[in-house]
Amino acid sequence: MLMLKINHRSSDYLKVLTSILIVLFTVLSILSCNCHKNVTQGDTSTTFLSRLSSEKYGNQYKIKYNKPKDYVFVSKVIDKSEFELHDLAFFVFEIKSNKIVVEDTLSVGSLRWVEDYLLLALERGQQAESATKAYNIDVKTGAKTILP
Repeated sequence: MLMLKINHRSSDYLKVLTSILIVLFTVLSILSCNCHKNVTQGDTSTTFLSRLSSEKYGNQYKIKYNKPKDYVFVSKVIDKSEFELHDLAFFVFEIKSNKIVVEDTLSVGSLRWVEDYLLLALERGQQAESATKAYNIDVKTGAKTILP
């Protein structure tokens, strides 16, 4: 029969080690717990959207939400000429899925919400005599409908 001889000193060492492990476990549990945070899906999406917008366009972008605030388009004017003709790069972001659902560039264009899930895109070529092209973009399907 093997007997362990534990002296007073090693017993104190085990008590200290156990106490340290308990404190460490408690601190790690508290740090990893989200129970004290009231983070909503919208908050995390907004943070992600801000970071994504900055990565794509630097700090020169505009954000426009639709009325229900479940989709947003982010745009940036791209200076390409010495004249006042500028392209518009944009993407449409779905808040619920945290995904880009449409991404494009309009040649000398503009973009605005006309309905909850419908954007109006106006585009004119770089040439002064270019005709304006207008179309709707359904953000749920990504479909583009050219307007007369």
